Amino acid sequence: MIPHLRAGLCLAGVMTYALAAQADPGASAGPFAVRALTDGWVIHYVQPRLATSSVMVDGTPHILFLPAPSTAAPDSGAPSLPIEQFSLGIPFGADVSVQLLNPEYGEIAGQDVAPVPRPAASGGGHILRYVKDRVAYAANRFYPARQVWCDPPFVLRQQRIVTVHLAGALYNPARKTLRYLTRGDLAVHLNAHAQAAPLLRPAVRSDRLFEGAYRQLLLNYDQAKQWRAVAAAPAAPPDSTRAWFTPGGVYYRIPIAADGWYRVTAAAIAAAGGQPGAFDAGVPALWYHGRPVPLVVRPDSSVEFRGLRNRGDSTYIDYYTDTSSYWLTWDGAPGARYSSPAVAGGTAGPAIVSARTTVHAEQNTALYQGTDESELTNSGAIPGKGWVWEFYYPGTQATHGFTVDSIDRSVATAAIRVRLFSMIRSSARSRSTAGRWGSSPRRSPPACLSTAPMS
Repeated sequence: MIPHLRAGLCLAGVMTYALAAQADPGASAGPFAVRALTDGWVIHYVQPRLATSSVMVDGTPHILFLPAPSTAAPDSGAPSLPIEQFSLGIPFGADVSVQLLNPEYGEIAGQDVAPVPRPAASGGGHILRYVKDRVAYAANRFYPARQVWCDPPFVLRQQRIVTVHLAGALYNPARKTLRYLTRGDLAVHLNAHAQAAPLLRPAVRSDRLFEGAYRQLLLNYDQAKQWRAVAAAPAAPPDSTRAWFTPGGVYYRIPIAADGWYRVTAAAIAAAGGQPGAFDAGVPALWYHGRPVPLVVRPDSSVEFRGLRNRGDSTYIDYYTDTSSYWLTWDGAPGARYSSPAVAGGTAGPAIVSARTTVHAEQNTALYQGTDESELTNSGAIPGKGWVWEFYYPGTQATHGFTVDSIDRSVATAAIRVRLFSMIRSSARSRSTAGRWGSSPRRSPPACLSTAPMS
């Protein structure tokens, strides 16, 4: 018997309903059972028992499928529905297509389903608000728009993997009809494109430290082992930044945490353990990230240079350290030098009374982990990962004040630059505005800012 789901709020907060008929005695455990073919697989699906809860939306109890989304989805406000998924190991240079066959459905009429929540700031934290999108809930169609789809293949260490998604429940909000898939077959066709395979060699060793992850992730774990491969090591191109270091040489590390002009004296070198007589007879050179940095050498053997703090790849400050390391040596070839330009002839130009500068008002209050889950498979830079100031959601407004010194009011131009990073991979392009207000008689027009979703 299919239970009716229009229940009120549950005191315990969690209810479990059997939306599907029980599986046949001989069926495999779990919602998916795989059968391999010569050109793909047939995945038999039997819907499991679905955990649900109940939330109040617009004063009415609505069913909420668990686990509920914890962050805003691209379709926040649309009906929140359960999505099943499984992953298959496939050969390198191949992809898949998927089709749902022989589906069997059940239906429940008059059922209220909660929307996908959207996060909102509350007391320094975040809460989830269940707000219906009026357009979505007035639509006379079933959500989601597609019931089965697959992600682009990705590589996890030695294995090429594809993930298939299946919407086990569909919902028509205008009619309040909940349609659930009780069973069906997913035909997954393997499309081989050998010419697209990268330069690979078979994996000859077991990835023993990661076998548990493969076994838990892949529906065809045993079959997929034959397709594991590793990239053939290409000839490394010459790296000119590796030639700066002289084995056996003496180098002094200079930490720089702020942009500026720096001076290193002979006394400072001596305090660091250096011998003054050694560098008096040598030729100073300064290096940063394997590249020469120009110096000004003074008669007293002190050196001066412009140093830069350590910058992040996608944020103002690197999330590991804000300090750069410059390396000063008196061993080896002469380093780079500043040179004086030739004096230009003719009449003198206008006097320089001011110069453009930048005031950076950001505060590093939170470490954003990145927009997607690539940090699970990528040990390098993650898109968007780094220090951030604030999180903005639809309708967010914020005002921040900062001061500047010695403004040249004869200059009519000033600029405000705000850097925003999309937190949702597939969201629509957003539009924001920012303006400048202050004691200056001029007020800059609001600057239009756009943020694009990640590709």
